[in-house]
Amino acid sequence: MKKTEYENQKTVAIIPARMGSVGIQGKNHVLLDGLPLIEYTIIAAIRAELIDEIIVSTNCPKIINICQKYNNQLNVLIRPDHLSQDDSKSEDVVSHACDWYIEKNNEIGKIILLQPTSPVRTSEQIDESLQLFDVSEKPSLISVTQPMQHPYDFVFEIDGAVKYACERKNVFRRQDFKDAWFMNGAIYICDYDFFRENKKIYDL
Repeated sequence: MKKTEYENQKTVAIIPARMGSVGIQGKNHVLLDGLPLIEYTIIAAIRAELIDEIIVSTNCPKIINICQKYNNQLNVLIRPDHLSQDDSKSEDVVSHACDWYIEKNNEIGKIILLQPTSPVRTSEQIDESLQLFDVSEKPSLISVTQPMQHPYDFVFEIDGAVKYACERKNVFRRQDFKDAWFMNGAIYICDYDFFRENKKIYDL
């Protein structure tokens, strides 16, 4: 089998939620319709039938307090300072969480990364994505949506000259544009072996 071969290899969800934000201060625990933003992702992960373990990686006391109400349903991993900076890489955060989990004598089959900034993602979508991943021949999966604007319409400037962002090859009618998708950041899934060997969550 390409995917998880042994029953004791778990599907582990990692929810990264550090303190601070460049854009919105404290965005991961800001209230949305009366509920902290991260709580939508926690609830979706708990309700997903195909997730075995949940790890919230954080250095934020407010998020730790939010997680306490779900104490028996998830693991809170205190993230070190060097992984809590503006330029910290998601791959390093995931690696830290996986190493911690494996040190507890657990095995990982699949990783699913769930960012708190996608609160409308549902448990059904999580399970559907995991099912799709399991029948695929790929080592990783990402969620996408159709873009509001097609990338063929994007232009940028180089040395005073305006250029198309994508090579159009004499295609100008919108109905002739190739299909395009936007990586929406809601769901990332990969085999743990793929992540360990490549130090990345997905490959295109």
